[in-house]
Amino acid sequence: MRSIIIATLLILISPVAPVAAYTTSVASFDVWADGFHIGQLSARYKTTVSGYTITVKGKAAGILGFLLRASYDGISKGAFVANGRMRPNVFYARTSRIFKKRVQRVDYRNGLPIKVAIAPKRDLTEMSDPSLVRTARLDPLSFFAIFMQDRRSGCPASADLYDGRRLTHVTLAPTPPAAKDAENHLRCEGSYQITRGPDHSILPGIRSFPVQFDYTRAKGQRLFRLDRIEVTSGANHVVLTRNAITTTATN
Repeated sequence: MRSIIIATLLILISPVAPVAAYTTSVASFDVWADGFHIGQLSARYKTTVSGYTITVKGKAAGILGFLLRASYDGISKGAFVANGRMRPNVFYARTSRIFKKRVQRVDYRNGLPIKVAIAPKRDLTEMSDPSLVRTARLDPLSFFAIFMQDRRSGCPASADLYDGRRLTHVTLAPTPPAAKDAENHLRCEGSYQITRGPDHSILPGIRSFPVQFDYTRAKGQRLFRLDRIEVTSGANHVVLTRNAITTTATN
């Protein structure tokens, strides 16, 4: 369970075009591991006509927070291109847990990483060389912004991700939920897979594991809202449950 909140943040994460000239969504989640409340996660996603910014903050809570002092602060900025697809310009993240801190930054051009900076340098990997990344990729926070957004139907499209240290691939597909009100419940199940680069340090030997996203909508409403995220990795079972999501729009 040690620092599992950090691993979850790094894991998370079809583009949805902004519905107004300016939209701001703010979401907060409780983080649970094996039935224990271990922290909170908050995200703020702001769009304009041509660009977006998402900031994510996570912090361990309770006794675990006191012992591990685990936290995460990240930001991603980018632009919207054809069909509302997201194209990152810069990704920055700072993680901290007891006895270990890391700062990483990836700069992009036309969806391709062109510069990677990671401190301390011992945390660089073979995939920290951006010239080895040959196809356009999303950063983890841009992908998380996709999941935050209300959906009319269907699951987010599969995506290739890059965080400056490894290449990963996420696939999702709709699954009939075991719920009485299935008409107002959208479940997306799939997998997170490391395709090139090192394992996550707290999950050695695990290269692929299942993920699940649950969306719900109030009766009479058109859009599904993200309600729950579940990640199973090895012996760890992590669940994020939504406290609130608020969206404001300005034309």
